[in-house]
Amino acid sequence: MSCWVVPSVAAEFWGIPIAHVLERIRHGLVPFKTELGFTLVDVAPDSPRIETGFRAPAAAPPTYVPLLADSLTEAERDALAGDEVPINAPIHDEADVEAEQALAPDERFDWRPARRAASMKRRAPQLTQLAA
Repeated sequence: MSCWVVPSVAAEFWGIPIAHVLERIRHGLVPFKTELGFTLVDVAPDSPRIETGFRAPAAAPPTYVPLLADSLTEAERDALAGDEVPINAPIHDEADVEAEQALAPDERFDWRPARRAASMKRRAPQLTQLAA
């Protein structure tokens, strides 16, 4: 598999001065390419190639596999059954609520003012960025 690096890294990898790497690039003695304004050198040109590319969405592997109830062990079924918790159930216990209520109003944490302050610092994207 190719290994594309900048010339200074190639020089360090090969143990030669960067001037020699640049000279070899000028004479076409090493494989190189320019991408996004960077010159890159292949430090492993004789390694095996791996073909890459785009595949059709239908050829993409599944991101999950459905779980069939028949394939579960008894222990797995018991673990999945668990105690059902309502969606709107509080995530803290009564001791937490009492401890927070015992605090003075100025000692309580409220995330809303911080959220408002952060939202005031947001900047909308510029029109030139949206067009790109």
